[in-house]
Amino acid sequence: NALLRRIEQLHRSVESTAAGVLVAAEASAVFAGDGHRNATTWTTRVNRLSREEARRRVRVARTIRDLPAVRKAFEAGRIGTDQIEAIAKILRNPRARAQVIAFDEDLAVIAAGLTHDELVVKLKQLEL
Repeated sequence: NALLRRIEQLHRSVESTAAGVLVAAEASAVFAGDGHRNATTWTTRVNRLSREEARRRVRVARTIRDLPAVRKAFEAGRIGTDQIEAIAKILRNPRARAQVIAFDEDLAVIAAGLTHDELVVKLKQLEL
């Protein structure tokens, strides 16, 4: 159990680092120097990813860009990509966006303590 948890924590740390690179790439538009229109196209080409996987990674990056406490929890390995994606879904909802951003610190703590399914239920409450 301990080994599996440690591997997952390391995996989350690597994924958060990659997401941080995409945050910086979007802010600087470094991808334009290679002739790419956006970070999704850039990461699709550079990493030879499917377009959907590149979109998923950019969604994760934008979520941690907008939610610094959630980003710290992701970097520390306390929450994973599945939780970030669940948060990203509600963050894209214009009716809930401001509330989710205001709830950032609490959300980071809550996400770290819940399973993915429990977090999804909690997030649906924010959408109301």
